[in-house]
Amino acid sequence: MVGQLSLVTALFLLTSACATKVDGLQVSDSFQPSTLKSGALVTGGVVDTKAGVKREDSNTYSALMLSEIKDEREYVSVKPVETLIQALGDSTYNIVLNQYSKSGLDGNTLGQIAEKLPGVRFVALAKIEGDTTEKGENRQAASETKNDDGKVIKTPASVTKTHKRTVLASMHIYDLKNRDVAFSGQVSKSKETSRNYTINTVGNVLSVVNAIQGKDDDATYPTPEAPSTRDVLAEVFEGFAENFPKE
Repeated sequence: MVGQLSLVTALFLLTSACATKVDGLQVSDSFQPSTLKSGALVTGGVVDTKAGVKREDSNTYSALMLSEIKDEREYVSVKPVETLIQALGDSTYNIVLNQYSKSGLDGNTLGQIAEKLPGVRFVALAKIEGDTTEKGENRQAASETKNDDGKVIKTPASVTKTHKRTVLASMHIYDLKNRDVAFSGQVSKSKETSRNYTINTVGNVLSVVNAIQGKDDDATYPTPEAPSTRDVLAEVFEGFAENFPKE
């Protein structure tokens, strides 16, 4: 199976040259348009390595995963996570989600899911492995230039505050028929917000005072909120779906 995965992965890399890079991409030969059309794919849940298993977040992010897959590959028959929850029952589903969070799903668990969902071929789960934010700033000193008529054009000093969020997630799509992983890998995406401020004389004085006191000047020039985890995760799921086979 390892050799088979490597061969198919190489073919996917050739056909997905313009798609988002998926680190450690592994794809089995069962993950094809024909199987994705004949057997449905159900979103199974999303967990977080730091925050653990939170059902509310899992359901929200699973709906996001479904939406991004459908946007990228309309031919795929995707079912919501509620389909899996209703089939397994709430307590059993919790066990499955916790097992995935800790060690991934084994053959026995996949067999149990397959029995409950006879019309489903694949189940997709994801794990948020990193969710970080980073603040930044770029300052421009005041300047003077002359136009063609010799008129002096003054540009005031300015500061641009930025706030970036980066989300790293892994995805595992299990083949319920073959009882193994059909698609897996990691994707990292970042989004940034920014805000520009013109620095006036008062602002300059406050900045100097803050610097002397060892304080930042966020009170004078606030850093914008970072993009939400949801917004960045949407791009992560889009990146995975870009690497699904095309019809």
